[in-house]
Amino acid sequence: VVGAETLYNQGVLLKKKEAIKVREDFYNNNQNPVVALSTEEAIEEFDGGYVEYLMYDFHANELHSPLLSSETPKIEIYVDDKVFSTEVIGKKVFIDDSPAERKDIIIRTSKTEIVKMLQERSYILQSFNEGKSKIEVVENKAKLFSKGYLELYERLTGEKAVL
Repeated sequence: VVGAETLYNQGVLLKKKEAIKVREDFYNNNQNPVVALSTEEAIEEFDGGYVEYLMYDFHANELHSPLLSSETPKIEIYVDDKVFSTEVIGKKVFIDDSPAERKDIIIRTSKTEIVKMLQERSYILQSFNEGKSKIEVVENKAKLFSKGYLELYERLTGEKAVL
């Protein structure tokens, strides 16, 4: 007899595999927007596509709706004086250039920081650890946990989530 915990863990693993496949498909069909650009050129050409690519680098597509709910994960991202919203639906990341309704977290950063993160993935952790990029928790801990934000938080900060 398979226990509930085993079934739950198998379900989580299956969802993670689905998210990895979607992320791989995204990378296969979309080139990193800063490739072959200097930092200055990349900052000049910055648009929502940079945010979308970065969300896949963050593995944001692994976020999910809570069990028995259709409420999707939503992240609001402030890039200098511009705001973007991210919504994860079916392991895909959707970007809009407007504030998010019922956002779960807010990320504050700059074009320069995003370009550096896209140029070198290992810089993501450094940007958040040095305070050049920040995460603000909006929703309660239980809701964030139910949507899978713990791993995202740990990936961005290198710290165990204390949401």
